[in-house]
Amino acid sequence: MDIRTLTALTALEFPFLHTRTLFDRASRNLLTAPYDDPKLTQLDFQASAAPVHCFWSGPKPNEIASLALRSFVHHGHAVHLYTYDAPEALARHVPSGVAVRDASDVVPRAVYEACLARSEVRYFSDIFRYAALYRFGGWWVDTDVVLLRSLPAVDRYFFCSQWNGIEAGHLLVGDVLHAPRACTHMLTLYRMSLANLLDPDGDRSFGAIGPKLLTDYVLTRAPELKRHVFSPTLFNTIDWTEIDLFHAPHRDALELASDPRVIGLHLWNKVWTERGVTLADAQPGSLAFLLGEHYATPNRLARLAAQYGSDKGTTYKGAPSHHYTRVYQTLFETRMLQPVKILEIGLCRGLFEGWKQDDIPSLRMWLDFFPSASVFGVDISDFSWYSNERVQIFRADASSEASLRENVVNNLKGTQLDIVIDDGSHASWDQQVTFKQLFPLVAPGGLYIIEDLDWQPPLAADAPQTPPTKTLLEYFGGTGRLPSAVWSRDESDALAAQIEAVEFHDSFSELVNRNLCGGLAVIRKKR
Repeated sequence: MDIRTLTALTALEFPFLHTRTLFDRASRNLLTAPYDDPKLTQLDFQASAAPVHCFWSGPKPNEIASLALRSFVHHGHAVHLYTYDAPEALARHVPSGVAVRDASDVVPRAVYEACLARSEVRYFSDIFRYAALYRFGGWWVDTDVVLLRSLPAVDRYFFCSQWNGIEAGHLLVGDVLHAPRACTHMLTLYRMSLANLLDPDGDRSFGAIGPKLLTDYVLTRAPELKRHVFSPTLFNTIDWTEIDLFHAPHRDALELASDPRVIGLHLWNKVWTERGVTLADAQPGSLAFLLGEHYATPNRLARLAAQYGSDKGTTYKGAPSHHYTRVYQTLFETRMLQPVKILEIGLCRGLFEGWKQDDIPSLRMWLDFFPSASVFGVDISDFSWYSNERVQIFRADASSEASLRENVVNNLKGTQLDIVIDDGSHASWDQQVTFKQLFPLVAPGGLYIIEDLDWQPPLAADAPQTPPTKTLLEYFGGTGRLPSAVWSRDESDALAAQIEAVEFHDSFSELVNRNLCGGLAVIRKKR
């Protein structure tokens, strides 16, 4: 099909491309939601991670490819990296968990050499991905796509689009593809791309057998595949024309990447190379810097806890600490760039022990880990001096329902919290009073977390009595009931009806020092 006709058809099939110039860049994902939302039911984000197939040409991956490969492994994927270079040598330079395989077992080396003689490696990679998916099926992901969460389970096909390039017929882009094994569509694309290579008059330009061929094929030759095409938001929310957004702190970059549909970010390695920029050029606070930091070690939250002096990490003041960050890393990282609303109760460690901490390390940690988050803090002491455009501090007594209602709940009317962490007094009465007041504010599917269940402060003789919170939550796991002195039977039934599940995780310090298991409770709210 000629470019003019293909461009017209593209604009007709994907109306958000027609109207994107009417919106500011940070708002354009709004255009794609009606297109994607009905299709998201095809994807299962709870499924086990599937293998990822990818290709590399050269003795070792560059820094962007290394970052991408680390992200694949980090999110639980087995990675099959194909190469025509010495596989044993390349294997020494890839992250653990990446299996380097001989690409000649998929496409003969002669085809690879013919491509390099007549065009470039990107031209060949388009041939190779069709062949690999035909032979193995599953996911193909380019080595310049950094995953923010595991790839979903897909029953049949997955194609994604890009924001710019339709004037050249480049709507669909092959950076992320999914197809079943022995798929006739992948076989046809492989044969068509080979025919183009072998044709003396074949088009050798960039994208000729990649985006252009893929777009033409899906829109005109196999229109039944159109229902498997997703918008740029899922992987290409930042376009190849906008790579400056990766390197410097930029509000638009965070807003584009914060959409909950985003699965990964395509970094467009070739454009970086052409412009002479690297990950080392990324400024603190930029997306590229954040991604590099996140995948530098298995647990970024543990590093942040140590940096800011939080006892949620591995050590505190030289002694083993709770190590809750190992749990929080897994729970929170898929929403790292999203505009979550997180509330923590208890900002001042040491009040009971008689010493005061004039800092709020855990809030600093959350602000760093969630660059688009709104953070709320609650404490009996006055920390209002730390309030800013992203932080709101409430002063309240967690043992008093009236105080919590007046100073926290009333100020959060209309706000749904994604994460609540109770790190307050640790007294069971206070924990249950707080849970009664704040759990209704948690968004469907949100998390309510209670720390340090194995430590209770001494109670005064006239203090109200209630079962230990840990015992109460364990009882719920066996019976589905929450009998507490803090709430009535009707209130108990209402709270219990909203709970999807309760998970217990260990506090490392309590496990080592007192042989107590399950000191951290994660309560999931029903959707």
